[in-house]
Amino acid sequence: MKPRIALVGVSGFAGVYYEDLVTRAAAGGLDLVAATVINQEAEPLKCAGLRRAGCRIYSRYEDMLEAEGGRVDLCIIPTGIHLHAPMTLAALEVGWNVLLEKPAAATIAEVEQMKLAEARSGRFVAVAYQHMYAPETMLLKRALCEGLVGELQAVKCLGLWPRDGAYYCRNDWAGRIRVKGRWVLDAPFNNALAHWLNLMIFFTGEKVLRAGSPVSLEAELYRARQIESCDTACFRIGTDSGADVYFWVGHSCARELGPVMEIRGSAGAVRWAGKQIVHRDAKGERIFASCSDSSALRKYLLDAVLARLRDEPVFLCDLDIAGQQTVISNTAFEIAQIHSIEGEYLIPTPEQPGELHIGGIEQQSIRAFAEEKMWSELSTGWTKPPTRTVFAPAIEPAPLVSLVS
Repeated sequence: MKPRIALVGVSGFAGVYYEDLVTRAAAGGLDLVAATVINQEAEPLKCAGLRRAGCRIYSRYEDMLEAEGGRVDLCIIPTGIHLHAPMTLAALEVGWNVLLEKPAAATIAEVEQMKLAEARSGRFVAVAYQHMYAPETMLLKRALCEGLVGELQAVKCLGLWPRDGAYYCRNDWAGRIRVKGRWVLDAPFNNALAHWLNLMIFFTGEKVLRAGSPVSLEAELYRARQIESCDTACFRIGTDSGADVYFWVGHSCARELGPVMEIRGSAGAVRWAGKQIVHRDAKGERIFASCSDSSALRKYLLDAVLARLRDEPVFLCDLDIAGQQTVISNTAFEIAQIHSIEGEYLIPTPEQPGELHIGGIEQQSIRAFAEEKMWSELSTGWTKPPTRTVFAPAIEPAPLVSLVS
């Protein structure tokens, strides 16, 4: 019997899932049985494609839950961050497995509630950190656990991705801390570049299939545009393996830089950038692996989840792994003030009328990456000293309201 799939949404990033699922359904690999599309008038072509695939379309998620009941094996939830927890809880409650877009949720408490619901239901929740399903990721993790770079000392990543005003106007939760009474905690490290934070914490894990755990956090949060949340941040994270994790991310920049990740140990280093992973030690430098492109990453992700539906023993990025990223993100918002960058530190962005960016952030970030320092440790004019904590996060989420009638 083919797996029966339900999809929530077809717009924005959900449109990527729509294309992949419609293609696989046409090839006979799955049955796309149900979809929630709240904006059907804005998506007539995709709705027509769903109907051609034999898919039943609902205007409300609650209606799909009630009507489909035991007719769905997997629900795919690529929605806003504030909806991840309630929609996952509702899907588990009716007996559906879940493929959830990253991040797992906004808050630590929500992830813990999801874990409990998953255990009660006997179903699984996989989080779509797509790099986690790529063969090069597991190849590298095994090699690290076998001593590829010796004792792990540091993992660091730099990622600057320009985003303009339209990015923050594309929905009602972009750049927000809360929306409609629920936590969102949108930020580069909790959305566009969350993959890399999750990946770094995974690589610090001393067991092949498990992530490390953060034990301390230093965080600097900034905003260069008029939004509620932050658009620029850097972290220094202590982990239970003894390795430090560094992360410099931002959207208020003039040009794209990275992501580039380096893993440094007592006997060598690995650099993940562009299309290659390169290993360097006393003997020299060699290509360790090639990196999958975006279409391959999506294929590996769906292949793994569909294999788990067939009870095959495949690796999934579960809530225990993905939850470590949530611990860091949630705690950063709890402990660190968001500092606004203004005046002389913002300069016009070339070829983008009306847009501003943080002047010199690219050069400052390259230096911070090389020296493994926070931006404030470089005496950069727009920065403020980081806030540090040993992990005892206490932010309270808004009450979770079940979507099941």
